[in-house]
Amino acid sequence: MTEAQFQILVWLSYRIAATFALGLPLCLLIWAKFSNSSSINRLLSIYWKISSLYAIGILFLSAQSQ
Repeated sequence: MTEAQFQILVWLSYRIAATFALGLPLCLLIWAKFSNSSSINRLLSIYWKISSLYAIGILFLSAQSQ
């Protein structure tokens, strides 16, 4: 496998992960707001709080390694 193919696979994997980690929960949150589903709305709000803390932690770790 060449380096160019490896870079393409890494970016593809990142895009798929971003779609499932950001896109799908965002769509579900919008759907929960419109359908007035309070339990799903509450759980997705918790998900966004935890995932934002996780993202901040990753940013701190990546800044520390440089």
